Amino acid sequence: MTGFLGVERTVAGAIYRGWVSVRTEASGIAYQSSGFQRVAGAAIRAGEVGP
Repeated sequence: MTGFLGVERTVAGAIYRGWVSVRTEASGIAYQSSGFQRVAGAAIRAGEVGP
């Protein structure tokens, strides 16, 4: 099964949103890909690559 996790990071007081794509396996969770918005405070859809 695959899915997305929404994440936020703060840099110099500004919030950047992103996502992480993961796959569940018998041995645990495997990272697949990720993306972050380059503009502070902007939304990003899971699976989308920012501008």
